[in-house]
Amino acid sequence: MKKDLKKRSAGCLPATRTGLRSIARLGPKMYGNTLPGWRQELLKEVRVNMSDDRKEAVKAYKERKIPRGVFVLLSTATDRRWVDSSPNLDAARNLLFFELKRGGHRNRDLQTEWNAHGESSFEFEIVEELDADVIETAVRDELKSKRAEWVTKLGVTTVSP
Repeated sequence: MKKDLKKRSAGCLPATRTGLRSIARLGPKMYGNTLPGWRQELLKEVRVNMSDDRKEAVKAYKERKIPRGVFVLLSTATDRRWVDSSPNLDAARNLLFFELKRGGHRNRDLQTEWNAHGESSFEFEIVEELDADVIETAVRDELKSKRAEWVTKLGVTTVSP
């Protein structure tokens, strides 16, 4: 029954790019050679374009600049602050907010503050970014020293106890 349905619907597939992209992903395994000639030609073109787009996307992903540095988490409700550093600030923000939302953050003071006031009363601020010319082997030591500087400058505690 499913095979009959696939063959019946194969002749009336949409000629849109999204429809053809789904055909390109599923390939001839699902549709076989039942597509009309003009759709097969268009499908070949979409496959070529998809591979070019993918190569460009992979290249851009590898060449992107990952921000690394020191950040402050600010509770606007009580004006409390927590400082930490990370070699990937975007990932640090995602992980921090995920752990707090889940209710299992390792810093109990921060977690109780989050539970009391909610996500809307917290701000993630990047206070210092490392230069791109810092050697990879020195990044961790540089981040530790920058974090210590900001802890003493602001007189606050760190995110990770």
